[in-house]
Amino acid sequence: MLAKLHRWTWANPLLVLALVAVCGILAAEAGWLNAHAGWFLMVTTLLLSAALLGGRSWPLIFGCLMVFAFIHTTRMEETFRHPLRLALQQQGRPVPATIRGSLLPEFDTTGDERTSALCTTQKIEIPAAGIVMEQAATLRVRLPKGVRFPGAGVYELHGSIYLPRTASNPGTFDAQEHALRMGRVARFDIVRMRRLGESGEALWCAFLETAEHCRQWISRQLTQDLEEDPQTVAVLRAMALGMSAEADDEIEDAFRNSGTLHVFAVSGLHVGLLGFIVLTLLRQTGMRRSISLWVVICIVFAYAFVTGWRPSAARAAFMVAIYLSAALVDRESSLQNSLGAAALLLLAADPQQLFMPGFQLSFGVLWLSAIGSAPLLEKLLPFTRLDPFLPTQLANWRQRTWSKCRLWLATTLSVSFAAWIGSLPFILGHFQSVTPVAVLANCVLVPLSSLCLGATK
Repeated sequence: MLAKLHRWTWANPLLVLALVAVCGILAAEAGWLNAHAGWFLMVTTLLLSAALLGGRSWPLIFGCLMVFAFIHTTRMEETFRHPLRLALQQQGRPVPATIRGSLLPEFDTTGDERTSALCTTQKIEIPAAGIVMEQAATLRVRLPKGVRFPGAGVYELHGSIYLPRTASNPGTFDAQEHALRMGRVARFDIVRMRRLGESGEALWCAFLETAEHCRQWISRQLTQDLEEDPQTVAVLRAMALGMSAEADDEIEDAFRNSGTLHVFAVSGLHVGLLGFIVLTLLRQTGMRRSISLWVVICIVFAYAFVTGWRPSAARAAFMVAIYLSAALVDRESSLQNSLGAAALLLLAADPQQLFMPGFQLSFGVLWLSAIGSAPLLEKLLPFTRLDPFLPTQLANWRQRTWSKCRLWLATTLSVSFAAWIGSLPFILGHFQSVTPVAVLANCVLVPLSSLCLGATK
């Protein structure tokens, strides 16, 4: 057992480091590593130097743990422990405030009649509490009714500031914690606003607005001549672009109860399918492998862009790109190692993603599918083979076709069951539900949805 574990760690070093990074983030979350930044940097430098000079792996492991613990501690200071949040907790209600800061668009799908945006504050004044704060904070702001996003820039905003509601019962959705995990300290409802000048985020704002325009254009193209069938339009938009807010509650509940709600989010299913289709088509043209891989990587990022650059789409694009990049440097692609590299990259950028259901499900399902589907398939292989007493050369086309169909069914069932096992702890933890029918439902729905999505690409 120890020998197998040793071989596995050497075969998947990036996944091992990703698991160590997760441990570091969890330790910082629990408050076990609340040291001064100077101590973090000094200890981490010593450990990484020992790893480089001594050629040992254990200093690298502990150094990785300290690095991610430090990053997460810093993020916690910017959100959960931000002075603004602590001050608003004492108020307990919305209070009038004046804010100066820069705005970025936020294209949500909640159906709110007021336009939302993100504000990075430069100065916050709350006269009722005698607070003047110049420490930066990210707020989710709602513009006045009927006002569209005015463009990137620095604005003076007048309105009321407050914290989202906390969970009313254990196990229910906690809007305040979710906002903090997303990096948003509080909410602000704007009554009036005044533009003060330009900001340095005009380029990123243009990127987001262009992505949203692309998504809306594709949405219109997908639903041409279907205006009289709103249910079909809603399902198409949800499956192709992740616009699930337009779907009826009954349709969404049916997918949720069958454990197939993942088709309503632009995720690894959509991005991976697109990459597979494009790579298959490029191979038929005789294009060089390296060039075709670069084309696929560019296309999956373009797809994530035109679907609005949602977190799930961007995460899936990075995972596909890292997996394919191994072949570009003449390395054998390893799904587990690629998952580890993607997790390290994403968690280094934002360790709060570790606590988001989408991140957990993406990596948990893929990891369990990678390590669990093959053993399950081995158990089912005897049921897929031809009659052992019948020579392969003598089998007719019906027997060979039926054998291939059984093999496809066994492969699909193995992957579906492994994916369901991988998602089970996270679905139980976040949604308190179990849907065993998802194993069979995904065997049918995923291939069918793949055909539908392939036809729309």
